[in-house]
Amino acid sequence: MGENMVVGYHNASKMPATVIRFPNTVGAGEFLKFAGFYMSSYKTRPEITPLWDGKEKLVLITDENGRPWKKHMGDVRDVVHGLVCALGKEPAFGQIIQLGGPKAFTWDEVVPHLSKRTGIPYVTVAFKGTPSCYEFDLTKARTLIGFKLQYDGVRMIDDALAFSKGQDIGVVPT
Repeated sequence: MGENMVVGYHNASKMPATVIRFPNTVGAGEFLKFAGFYMSSYKTRPEITPLWDGKEKLVLITDENGRPWKKHMGDVRDVVHGLVCALGKEPAFGQIIQLGGPKAFTWDEVVPHLSKRTGIPYVTVAFKGTPSCYEFDLTKARTLIGFKLQYDGVRMIDDALAFSKGQDIGVVPT
């Protein structure tokens, strides 16, 4: 649904509606299991096959020019906060608002941190082809609904590790 359709529907119906776009959202310990960090997820790729010895490692993936992969995900706590922020906010009526974490994370930021915290070694590998590299514009979320984000990639790793040890991080176990 395009923004013009949302605005048009809102203007025609006078219904106070806001469209919220969700990022790939993880909760509690899920970020530790994100397949994109683990070599076993890529063991059939030609860049990984010669490195795969059956022992799990983390992979700091770059493109052929050395630019690390980049993703913009969201912690469930930030996403819920964004939904609560959007409730009844008139400036958001008729708008499409993207949610996400405070910023996109890059593999060169989170993989070494995950390795240090878990003891799982990592290797840096350049993948051929188009890299996974994207970031959401959260301007509307910040300005129209007062979305204040807290959980970036490093914090999600730290909190996921705390959660896996039974510590209360404010998320109900599923």
